[in-house]
Amino acid sequence: MRIFLNSSSMMRRDRMTKKFITLNRSDRLFLAMNHVVSPLGMLITMRFKEKHRVDEIKDAARFLLDIYPRLRSVIEPTLFSYRFRIIENESRINLLFNDAFRVRAGIQHNSRDYFEYRRFLLNEAFELAYRLPVKFSYLPDSSGPVLFIQVHHVAGDGMSLVQMMNALVAYMNDRPVPAVTEGNISFNRLLYETPFWKIPGQLCRCFKLLYEEKKRTEKDIVFQAADHSDYFGPADVFQNELPQRLDVLKQKSKDLSISVTMLLLAALGVALGKKAGQNNGEVIGIMISMDLRPFIKSDTPLFGNYVKAFMVRINVDDIGAPLTIIGNIKKQMLEFRRQVTDKEIVASCLKDELFLGFGHKLFARGINAVKKKGHFQMTCHQSNLGNLDMLNNHGDKAQVSEAIAIVQHTGFFMSVSSIDNDVITSFSYPEAEFSKEGVDEIAGEFNRTLGDFLLLSPLAVET
Repeated sequence: MRIFLNSSSMMRRDRMTKKFITLNRSDRLFLAMNHVVSPLGMLITMRFKEKHRVDEIKDAARFLLDIYPRLRSVIEPTLFSYRFRIIENESRINLLFNDAFRVRAGIQHNSRDYFEYRRFLLNEAFELAYRLPVKFSYLPDSSGPVLFIQVHHVAGDGMSLVQMMNALVAYMNDRPVPAVTEGNISFNRLLYETPFWKIPGQLCRCFKLLYEEKKRTEKDIVFQAADHSDYFGPADVFQNELPQRLDVLKQKSKDLSISVTMLLLAALGVALGKKAGQNNGEVIGIMISMDLRPFIKSDTPLFGNYVKAFMVRINVDDIGAPLTIIGNIKKQMLEFRRQVTDKEIVASCLKDELFLGFGHKLFARGINAVKKKGHFQMTCHQSNLGNLDMLNNHGDKAQVSEAIAIVQHTGFFMSVSSIDNDVITSFSYPEAEFSKEGVDEIAGEFNRTLGDFLLLSPLAVET
């Protein structure tokens, strides 16, 4: 089964009939960060409920390359930037895919070999100019076979991973998979007001907002989650299944007039404040990635990077006042959404473009210099894949018991996903700054704090 999609306005052909995808702002940021943190890869773990033959998994994985052009592309330079070049030669695609698909026999789920192999995959580098930005590793002999999928962040964001998992399981159940938009949708429609004569006033308003934010936060001492190291090194993963079920968290969030994400952010902030760092800051800064797809009009699913990062700030002095923390988080996240809706994020995006304009090597040198001096203004990063029950709605031929994704990041990272009412939080952490025992303590405190939050009085949180 092969699917070929029509070209979008962001795709063009040259005289040699080659197809290209222009990188958007988020793509370029992730590509630049690849010079800082290698591999900057995302690792999907899919555990199936039943056995599947190797050829069955391989066929489904090959299908992903047909439906998502980015996954069958290589990065090549332009005069001033980079772009994806889509490979259309079937024999070359198959050659690269065979190189990217591996089978590891004899490894059991949650064994020592399993954890070591997962760590290896998380830290394995990509060769974006010569090989695909995706790799597959299948463990057929595990009780509940496991498929690992490594995806470089330049190929897509967390919601793109959800699309991949959903498409793979749908294909295995012989279900139709919706077509995706080839190429990138321009960010300009999201950033700039229309008609064009409104843009000068918009820019003044946005830069004023950026200046006020900087002035309000420039004296903040951001809480560092671990001992300082002056380099970016290998990371490992710690997986934590919450004792609380998703329906319980949903009901409590509804009682408090917040989202489950806000509840989890508050618990994470408290856990970090109690169990991490050296009491070296006054503000816990949690970076979140807001999905911009709901704000972009598109008739087909968008595969790629469509996210904007925002910093949620939690005062360390509020650790003992959970309702205050929850209320402040809700206020901040509603403000982030308002800024996107009212097109007030253009100033911060232009600032990113300015840094990227210096070139990837200078950009990387700047990030490394900040790291060496210990001036990173972030405690951790949090990402939410959401409820993945739709993976098991395609049929009985392929069912998933576990689906998580984690990122090799510059620091402490937590992702959240749920399936069959079970909620899993996965932590990636730099081994030079965290020990496994230390992360275990943070996870334990996170679980206890979340349990305490369930006992809060069900009053609406003021914003």
